Amino acid sequence: MAKKLYTPGQAQPFALSRSKVELHVDCPRCFYLDRRLGIARGKRSSAGHFNARSAQAPCRAGRSCRAAQGRSWACHGQRGS
Repeated sequence: MAKKLYTPGQAQPFALSRSKVELHVDCPRCFYLDRRLGIARGKRSSAGHFNARSAQAPCRAGRSCRAAQGRSWACHGQRGS
């Protein structure tokens, strides 16, 4: 099935599904890429959750290393007590 792309100045009204309206509300840039250029947003995964958790491990390791050296400040330059 061919993808229905929006062309400015077209004579007929452009039909949108409820999910496309939801996409526009969620991410206007993703909506533009999808409907105007035909670049669909990839499937959502738990990559963001994984990245956040994997970023915590070096912070914990850094804190324990700094504590062993007598320094006490938090990860990402935030000062702690």
